[in-house]
Amino acid sequence: MNSAEIDQMNMMLKVGIKTPQIYASFVQTAGGYENVPFLKRDMYNRIDKQRRIIGGDASACLKLLQRMEVENPGIQLDYEIFGDVLAFDATYRKNKYMCPLVVFSGVNHHNQTIVFAAALIANETEETYKWLLQQFLEGMKDKAPVCVITDGHGAMKKAIE
Repeated sequence: MNSAEIDQMNMMLKVGIKTPQIYASFVQTAGGYENVPFLKRDMYNRIDKQRRIIGGDASACLKLLQRMEVENPGIQLDYEIFGDVLAFDATYRKNKYMCPLVVFSGVNHHNQTIVFAAALIANETEETYKWLLQQFLEGMKDKAPVCVITDGHGAMKKAIE
């Protein structure tokens, strides 16, 4: 894909248009599939490449966690009190960034769900989950949960171990 096509694709993604519809737009504009110089798979590959580049900014994530701690110190207190059992779950690309959203949550004494932290991650590899868990523990003053509940994702299980 050339830079103009990439820019056009990114603008369409930004307003919420899905990749298949974007590709269909390119096909319609070009007058047929045979006139589009790239495949739909090329678009998906380009989006994944951009996501890896954007998702790699670990220092921005740490600054956000530190800012959250300053603005809402109750999160750490909630975790100290109710963090013995930690739910660790990821949604699969259901947000506008098309990245997995990981939520760390628990249950308080009123049987209400409380969110301790959340993060958008670039991929669901064991290394990413290890890094994320390390950052979570650092943000929660190294208090490890007694029990972790997950959806059984292999990379999550290995990272928790």
